[in-house]
Amino acid sequence: MERVRHQPETRDRSPQRGAAQAELVETRLFLISPLRLHGHDKAYGKEVSKLKAALVTGATRGAGRAIAVALAMAGWRTYALGRDRAVLDEMRAGCGVQPLAMDLTDRDDLRVIAGDMRLDALIHAPLRWPQEGRFVDLREADIDMALEVNLSATLHLTHAILPSMIAARSGHIVLISPGVSPDRSLVRATVGSAVAAFADGLRSEFASSGVTVQTLDPGMPPFEGMAQSLVKSLGGRD
Repeated sequence: MERVRHQPETRDRSPQRGAAQAELVETRLFLISPLRLHGHDKAYGKEVSKLKAALVTGATRGAGRAIAVALAMAGWRTYALGRDRAVLDEMRAGCGVQPLAMDLTDRDDLRVIAGDMRLDALIHAPLRWPQEGRFVDLREADIDMALEVNLSATLHLTHAILPSMIAARSGHIVLISPGVSPDRSLVRATVGSAVAAFADGLRSEFASSGVTVQTLDPGMPPFEGMAQSLVKSLGGRD
């Protein structure tokens, strides 16, 4: 198992459906313009189609934020997905990420962005957990949230993005997830095991597709060193 420490649904292509999708992207996902999904950034007045493109989930804090910033600083066109619009504004001003303000559990939004993006790298780093404590003290809502955000959304978004990578015969999928060890909470350890199994399955099923898959335990903060190492391993401009 490669572990590093430190067919989608048919889409309606009619003009009416396309216009509705563009409106949804512009109004619900906090993008300045849906044209950014197709290689041009009008706000900055520059051609960006020659840049490699990455989507980072969980990008407003922790390991996800460090990775998104490192990618943008290295010259990637970086779509930073997270729930905190103020942080996304700050990141856009500081390093030029493309902000996507949304919740990973909103599958309608996920379908829109997955259908419009052509990515070189998909990096899952949600890492949203309930308060630490004994498993028996967790609420049902805590368990559901941990599984939905850290596991289910990872599967759904990968399922939506992977076909375009296979068609291009290139791409990187990176799953940021806690390792399995006695000091992990039961929920984190369970999710970590499931994500590792998912990565193993992807590697086995798509071994000859040109798409690479890896899991990465971010370790403890600060995360900047881990992020820099990951970005270096992914490469940069074409």
